[in-house]
Amino acid sequence: MYNKNVKKKRVTKDLDNDIRKEFLNQLKYLEKSYTMLDKNLEKDIDIHKKDNQRIMRENVELIKKINNLRDQVNKITSGEVN
Repeated sequence: MYNKNVKKKRVTKDLDNDIRKEFLNQLKYLEKSYTMLDKNLEKDIDIHKKDNQRIMRENVELIKKINNLRDQVNKITSGEVN
């Protein structure tokens, strides 16, 4: 009877160690995945921020050109052109 119980405890202990190792492996994998995703997110945020800034600069320049053209049209229609 003792031998049966001792053998079962050893098997259970081995299984517990295997389960713990697998858990730790999965934990490492998830932590690594999280780190990579976080880095990718930061890169994407930076790229989108720069792209939005570029678009806004271009829009400001286009608005300035439109305003200059409006001023020229107003001068032409009012007869102030040389």
